[in-house]
Amino acid sequence: MKANKRAQRGDKKVRKQMAYVGSVYTVAPWERSTHDILDEVHRKATAKNRPKPQNKRLWAEMAQILEGRVDRGMERLFGQLQRDAAARDCRRAKRVVLLLDGDRALWEAKKRYLPEAIGILDLYHVIEHLWKASCCFHAESSQEAEKFVTRYLRMLLAGQAGNVIGVFRRFLKRQKSCHCKTVGLKRAIGYFVANRDAMLYDKYLEAGYPIGGGEGPPSRGQRPHGMHGNALGDRRCPARSRPPHNIPEWRVVRLHEIPN
Repeated sequence: MKANKRAQRGDKKVRKQMAYVGSVYTVAPWERSTHDILDEVHRKATAKNRPKPQNKRLWAEMAQILEGRVDRGMERLFGQLQRDAAARDCRRAKRVVLLLDGDRALWEAKKRYLPEAIGILDLYHVIEHLWKASCCFHAESSQEAEKFVTRYLRMLLAGQAGNVIGVFRRFLKRQKSCHCKTVGLKRAIGYFVANRDAMLYDKYLEAGYPIGGGEGPPSRGQRPHGMHGNALGDRRCPARSRPPHNIPEWRVVRLHEIPN
């Protein structure tokens, strides 16, 4: 066996290639309340009034090796989003909303390609971190964990991200569990702190902006509808989560244009 083919000490056993998925569409504003998001029965009833996306387009990009250099799929994706958004709104009369996860590289790309867009942290990823934090206190997929997620999701939808961060920090100080139990709580705190400026959900709902895939906490054991990428809605605790071999990790970007 050649030396350069052998795994060295500290090498990762799983190699993942990043894939980027983006969609663009025009949609009318739709004002909702926290109750509309959290109440599943009411949400299904009001979904009949949800405005339908118009002229939706979807792209998927992965990194490529071109002329000896790495061409990142993210740059090509944002270039496509920028051109499509400009073609749809030549008069610059529409509000542009961009839904992203917490990957800082995506937010830096937003500054370069779509600086005028309103950046919103996708609610799906917020719910994901709440479920992982719940594993610090409750059995996964339990009714108690579901109540935990709903309680703090309600606060976040009311624009109280700072209060949730403070409560979680106090929880962390009082917790004497092992690291594998508190890692989800620590990551949730860090995630919310880093993205707090893009978590003004009370204002987004009032303005009629989209805030994420599914827009509500999935019932136990059910994957949120309409989402791409990692199946993080299955509520696995961080210590049990393992990435599949040779499967790309997805980053999902949604660009919405809303008529004034």
